[in-house]
Amino acid sequence: MTEEKLLSVIIPVYNTAAYLLRCISSIRNQSYRNLEILCVDNGSSDDSLQILREFEKEDPRITVLEEKKKGVSAARNAGIRAAGGEYITFVDSDDAVAPKMYETLIGAMENEGADIAHCGYRRYEPDGSFRDISGTGEYLAETNWQAIDHLLKGEKYIGSLCNKIYKTELFSGLEMDESLVHNEDFLLNFQLFRAAGKAVFLDKPFYQYYIRRNSASSSNNNALRRRDSLAVSEKVWQLFRDTEAGEAAANRYYYDLVCSFRAGVFGKKKASDPEQAQIRKRMEMLESEDISLSRRNRTDARLMKAAPALYRVCYSVYDRIRKPNWDVK
Repeated sequence: MTEEKLLSVIIPVYNTAAYLLRCISSIRNQSYRNLEILCVDNGSSDDSLQILREFEKEDPRITVLEEKKKGVSAARNAGIRAAGGEYITFVDSDDAVAPKMYETLIGAMENEGADIAHCGYRRYEPDGSFRDISGTGEYLAETNWQAIDHLLKGEKYIGSLCNKIYKTELFSGLEMDESLVHNEDFLLNFQLFRAAGKAVFLDKPFYQYYIRRNSASSSNNNALRRRDSLAVSEKVWQLFRDTEAGEAAANRYYYDLVCSFRAGVFGKKKASDPEQAQIRKRMEMLESEDISLSRRNRTDARLMKAAPALYRVCYSVYDRIRKPNWDVK
């Protein structure tokens, strides 16, 4: 049997004492045994650090790192810097992983000669119900550009860090952008996939994502989400604009601009509002480029600018009857 290569599992922790047993037990019980489990406490004020220290005593594979409260990106960066494995993966401390997730994904990586392996996930609601996203069993071995195209278009899989395993060498010169609160993993993923040569995707729900009503990911700070989403999509467009993924990146950026402009229209902001004017200017800049932008998004932008009151009525009706996104209930 081939010796297992060391996998560094990075877990940022902040006030998740109630979920740590579920999370860390699922990692300790992996069929893949050669693990380095790096738990990075991010200034927790509950019993999280104490619980982590108890786990550290029980299992020599577990190391606890203490960081000041700087956010999840800083915690992940601390874990990346401390990682000694040939592979890196991430788990959120209120989530869990299926027993053979790491064995299966690393096996696929090694069979395909891939730099990244990723999987689908099971999404648990607060009431205990769950849904597999998307659980088709599809197997894709892709070039990095094929995978980037799927990520940009929101097809097949998501930009999360937590359902993926990476070769550690991909992180050379890369880290999380600590200025971002949302979509920070999306940005890093595009940088990592660009550095990769090949990726393999197995659409089985190995990662177990738990929705919490008061978690950072379920926060209702929509303005902050839009700000970060725009900032990330602009950076991704700049990263890929002169590559074969340039058109898909431009469409992603344009879509986020349209969504942000729509939020202003529904907030009844005037066209002269500085934020709306800046978004409009960016949309028009993309529209002037030699790019095939989505006809639907162009039509949305045109109607919002020409008749915002009418648009609010029409979009409200559409929003009630439209088919939801593949990752929405």
